[in-house]
Formats: sequence, C-alpha cells, structure tokens
Amino acid sequence: MSIATTILLPLFEKSSTGCFSVALTIVFLHVALISDPPDEPAISGFKDIFCIASGRILPAVALATTVYLVCIQDAHQGRRQTRLSWTSWLTGLWSGALCNFFGQLFQDGWGPKAQKILLIFLTATLYFIICRIRKLHREQQLTRCLTLYGLLIVGLYITNRIFGFLGLRLHIHHYLWPLLLLPGASTCGPYASFYEGLLLGISTNGIARWGFDNLAEVQGPISDKSVESLLLNMISPIINGTHISFEWSGLPNSCNGINILVNDVLRFQDFNPPGGHSFVWRREDLGLPLYFRFGAITEDKYRGLTMGDTTGPAVWHANGTWSA
Repeated sequence: MSIATTILLPLFEKSSTGCFSVALTIVFLHVALISDPPDEPAISGFKDIFCIASGRILPAVALATTVYLVCIQDAHQGRRQTRLSWTSWLTGLWSGALCNFFGQLFQDGWGPKAQKILLIFLTATLYFIICRIRKLHREQQLTRCLTLYGLLIVGLYITNRIFGFLGLRLHIHHYLWPLLLLPGASTCGPYASFYEGLLLGISTNGIARWGFDNLAEVQGPISDKSVESLLLNMISPIINGTHISFEWSGLPNSCNGINILVNDVLRFQDFNPPGGHSFVWRREDLGLPLYFRFGAITEDKYRGLTMGDTTGPAVWHANGTWSA
C-alpha cells in the first residue's frame, strides 16, 4: 500500500517539492512503524513504537528540508514530470529504506536464493554508480564533485583531530554517511535519480530505526577489548537440551549494564542488580546454530546511558556444544 501510494503520487500532486516531501514522509512512517521499527526491551507495543516515531519525525523533517534546499532542489525540479526518473528515484528510495530486508534473507533460511538476490542488487547498484561517474565526467562535473568530497574528507579529519585534543572522538552515524555522498546526485537523469533515492532511503532507514545521536563521543574504556573478554569469561552458559541459560552475579566496574544479542537481534537488556541476574533462551530450530553477542552499557554525565561495542560471536552449535 505504501509503495503504491508513492507511485501514484504524481497523479495528485503537481509540485515536485510536494511529491518529494510526501514520499519521504510515507517511507519514514513505513520504516518506523511497519518494516523496521525499534526493537528494544522497553517497547511493549504499538503505542511505544508510535511515540518513538513521533519524537523522531520532526528532526527528520528539518534535516530533509535542509538537504533538499542545499543539495537536491535544482536536480529534483521536473523529475516528477519524467516518469522514468521518478520511477528510478522511488526504486532507489524504497531499496534503501528496506535495506534491513536483505539482512533478514540470510536469517530466514533462504540460503543460495538470498545470496543471488543480494548479488544482483549489489551488481545493479555498482552499475548505477559507474554510470553516474561517467555522466559526471561527460558533463565536466566530476572534478568539482571530487573536489567537494576531498574538502569533506579534510574537514572530517580536522574535526576528528580537534575532538581528539578534547578527549573526544568523531562518530559519523549511519544516517549521515549517505547524506555526505548526495552531491554525486546533483544532476537529472534516471541513474542520478536512483543514486539519490538510494542514499535518501538508507538515511531514512537509519533515522527511523535508530534515531539521532551525538557527533562527539567520549573516549572511554567501553571499546576496550578487555571488557569484551571479561564479559565472555564471566558469563558461562548452562545448556539443558533445547534451553541455554546464562547467570552472573556482577559486571565489570566499567559497565553499568549488559546487552545480549541472539543472531544480531537484541533479546535482553539489564543493569547491574544487587543480587545478579540470568537470561534463558530456547532453541526453536534444532538444525541451525545460534550466535550470541554480549555488549556493555556505560553511563557518563555527558550522554547518559551508552551502548558499547559487543563481543565477537559465541556459538551454540546445532549439536549442543558451545564455543566462544
């Protein structure tokens, strides 16, 4: 329904700016509420998901407005009247917004089919990028575009060095990387439309799924590999048939809480209780291995609670053995 609405949108909206705004809003709400909503232990139902989405949509609208006015307004004018360009833009937009679908293909047992689909998608994306570079070269805009990217890299390097002197580090988040690449889609045409839509879709997916965060991060021990090894050594499993349980009485001093991911999906989150805690997981498919990752949660006065790096995957094999 969402995809059909965006396809038919030019029939009812004559302004290219209106088409852009409505299509991007529909895609954001689709990702935030349906296809890839936030998955956190504190979320108990649709009301919580809707509240989170409502808190993210206004900053997302402000960011989209800025990006549209600065980067893509001139190129987007007239794109609605060109059916091929509009279709290419929507294809890229939905492909980027539904990028989590390709990761789920591998977890749902598609096997070789998933690999073929992903290979086709990556090949097509690479083809569009190459065509984009060739068109920029023909229009004598490649030098300008590469100069702009060079200035962006130098600017990010200088900013990171400044943050380093302050004891901070620069963190370019999931939704910012695609936006930094948008100047490459500064002209009209189906290839540029697909490239622009793909970048906007990936950025929209990141904002709707994970929200916004700080550009500056405090350099702390949470990324230290010693914390990962402490978590793995401290949490040893108890395997009983189709159930596996983890028990611990305390966490390292640098940790205020713990995340447990099963097959890269957050399944448990808890903080340092006085009497310790436990986590139990039941195997549904006896023929497939399960991968567990453990991550530390820290708290500081600048950002509050922070999700740290996770450990490498520990495997509960199909034969019931455990390896970390």
